[in-house]
Amino acid sequence: LETQLQKRLDPMDAQDTAVILTADHGFINTDVEENIDLLEIDGVEEALEETGEGEKIMPFGGPRNTHLRIQRDRRNEVKKILEEKLEATIWTKEEALEQGIFGKKYFDSFEDRIGDLIISHESQAIWHGESDELDFIGHHGGLSNQEMEIPMVSAYLENLTN
Repeated sequence: LETQLQKRLDPMDAQDTAVILTADHGFINTDVEENIDLLEIDGVEEALEETGEGEKIMPFGGPRNTHLRIQRDRRNEVKKILEEKLEATIWTKEEALEQGIFGKKYFDSFEDRIGDLIISHESQAIWHGESDELDFIGHHGGLSNQEMEIPMVSAYLENLTN
């Protein structure tokens, strides 16, 4: 980038110009062999809520912030199972909203769009079934510093042309 700017930039324009590059989020690498298929954990798939047509509501969100819709009478049981099996932070919907992990303000319908349980693993991706998501090394959306800290660089262009 610096070389291209030096080639194309008029030195007069560079005197009054700064460039700032940033990203919308950070990123972590996960060990593909260690990524977790939620449906392989005993008790999870059976406890998923069903649609009106009787189909299971599969986990949603993303591999680093996974949401589960769980049958009301099985939520505490499944949370306990996941806490025992995963190195993860697991919130109930109520805990997540109370702790403000989604922020302080959101649309009225937001609560209907999140899971009954929300999972953020410390270092791995979590997903379900026959999905390419578990084969990816790089992920974002979790609560690690690497994912939450946003990379940024800045420079005055006149410093790049000299």
